[in-house]
Amino acid sequence: MTQANAVADWLALAGVSAASVAAQLAGGAKWLSGDDDGGPPRSVDTNPPRSPGHLADRLEARPTAGRRWLWCSQSLPIGRRVAVMTSRIARHVDPYGAWMSGLRESLRRVRDERAVVVTAVGCAGHEIVLRGAMRQASPVVRLYCCDANVAAARTWARRWWASLDQPIAAGVADVWILPSSKAHSPDEPTQAAFGSVPQRDRAAVAWADEVMVLALRSGGNLHALLRHRLTAALGPVVLVDLPGLQSKRARDELVQLGASLWSVRGGGVDRVEPAKFDGAPPTASPAPIVPAPAPTGWPYLTHCTRAREGPWPDQSPDDYLDGLFDASGDVDHSALATLVRIATQRRLIASSRTIRGRFGVVSFTAAPLGELARLRVFRAHRSRWDFEPYGLCVRREWLAQRGARPVRYGSDDDWRSLPDADRPFFQLVRTGEGAARGSPIDWRVEAEWRHVGDLDLSDLPGGDGLMFAPNEAEAACIARISRWPVCVAPAAER
Repeated sequence: MTQANAVADWLALAGVSAASVAAQLAGGAKWLSGDDDGGPPRSVDTNPPRSPGHLADRLEARPTAGRRWLWCSQSLPIGRRVAVMTSRIARHVDPYGAWMSGLRESLRRVRDERAVVVTAVGCAGHEIVLRGAMRQASPVVRLYCCDANVAAARTWARRWWASLDQPIAAGVADVWILPSSKAHSPDEPTQAAFGSVPQRDRAAVAWADEVMVLALRSGGNLHALLRHRLTAALGPVVLVDLPGLQSKRARDELVQLGASLWSVRGGGVDRVEPAKFDGAPPTASPAPIVPAPAPTGWPYLTHCTRAREGPWPDQSPDDYLDGLFDASGDVDHSALATLVRIATQRRLIASSRTIRGRFGVVSFTAAPLGELARLRVFRAHRSRWDFEPYGLCVRREWLAQRGARPVRYGSDDDWRSLPDADRPFFQLVRTGEGAARGSPIDWRVEAEWRHVGDLDLSDLPGGDGLMFAPNEAEAACIARISRWPVCVAPAAER
């Protein structure tokens, strides 16, 4: 397929008019041909290309997925390309842990060597690698793989077209790797030996002159790609040598194949106790710590908090990532830290996650505090615990006056028959995403109530609220800033 045909077909998929297609082609759009992995066109002038490039050194040993066309947002930075990759990243990143220490030092090494960072959107750790590279002004090649296994080609094309209206990030060259073969066919099967490996992972490894590895799981996609890279002599692999980062089995195998170990001497930061009360000084006198109320005639509805994955609702992603790199500021996103924010801000922020119809609500349970330990269960399909032993009890009458209502449990037919005003308060009776062995969940056990939108607690009287934590030390921490009494949540019966 010629460049003109490939580009025209891609623009047509994006819904671009014929006149705009002609203008793009006449203007010398920055299109290149790539090798079978969407790897970099090493034998052409890319500053900027005015005609299709021809890759002279196609490496047939690479895992192949078909001939590609690439679109570049700007001239590609010149320099040795280094991909900093990881098999996985923790849901709650420890700014003082080995993973962050290894990442800090890897990026410093890239900067000192004046190399170019390669990262692919969707790879594990992509966002934090990108932010770290931008913080130190290292040039970046950011890969977007138009993977038909993830979305239809038309969807990718429209995403690409919408991206053209966004400002170009300083020092970041975006490369969109179109689908294989006809450059837009979503149905063509992949015949490659690595066809089950996500294209974003394959592209990042293929574009890199060197791959630096943080966490590595034995038998995973990254392990397979690195093994192939070393076996086929496609470039160096460096394993960041810090305790617990790599599986011993994978590590030993890759070292035998020629990977090198890099001992990290720096990258750590001093561990300090996070400041729980920044921006909200303690109250004049601590709130009283009281016994947990008896379950008989339980007058409250209870909202449980949990650790926050990623930025706070009012925090930008960049601020969150900067906090991880600097290990300073608002980096503690534990369940206790979440409760501290509620006590200081006196506000519960609505969430639409897991809510049918994407309504933003604050959820409560009518179950007495003493039953929360029994309700606490790990939801595998959500990768989290429900009913953590931190939270706030609010008197039921006060919430009802502000529009809180009990959830209606029903079937799909019930949902379809509901008026729009009632849909935020609907929950299926059962779903099949069980916590173990696919068993269905009967959600009625939660006795849920909901409030639509954020809930302002600034006028909640001291006698109508009760905060709780799982132990006396944390209860005392909360009492320093709470306007409501605090209790220790009852432990599970043994």
